Amino acid sequence: MKLREIIADWLKGRGLDGLYNDWSKCGCGGEDLMVCGCPNENECVAARRVKVCAGESCEHYGDCGNHDTPECYEAVDVAVDVK
Repeated sequence: MKLREIIADWLKGRGLDGLYNDWSKCGCGGEDLMVCGCPNENECVAARRVKVCAGESCEHYGDCGNHDTPECYEAVDVAVDVK
């Protein structure tokens, strides 16, 4: 099992959607999980995907800065928000 698969299984098992990096404002999940090829073990955190309505802005974009995506990622405090 590769790192991407391990992380994807861990996230899915906790009802989470992906990862978010506050420093680079980058979010990823699903088939695009770790699409950058170099996840930052110090900055990437568990995240939930949230929908964004037309005209709204979001600083937590998916696809590492693709501002055309209708989804954003919000960081999750696993110790508090996940059972």
